[in-house]
Amino acid sequence: MDGNEDSPLVITRIVERAFLGKEYSDPEFAYAIAICKTMLNPKHDALQMKEAILKSKVKYYLVGLF
Repeated sequence: MDGNEDSPLVITRIVERAFLGKEYSDPEFAYAIAICKTMLNPKHDALQMKEAILKSKVKYYLVGLF
């Protein structure tokens, strides 16, 4: 790792550990990224995982990543 908190390697390692080395689909990967980005966002004092917001983030990452 390069020590940079914004490095894509950090989130990749989180996703790899979440799936325990198993293969995952693009939607599953986008879902994991959406969860990580939401939970690890330091700009928010409280954490709420609403379905509608999460669905829009998954769609965003599906389009943006693939």
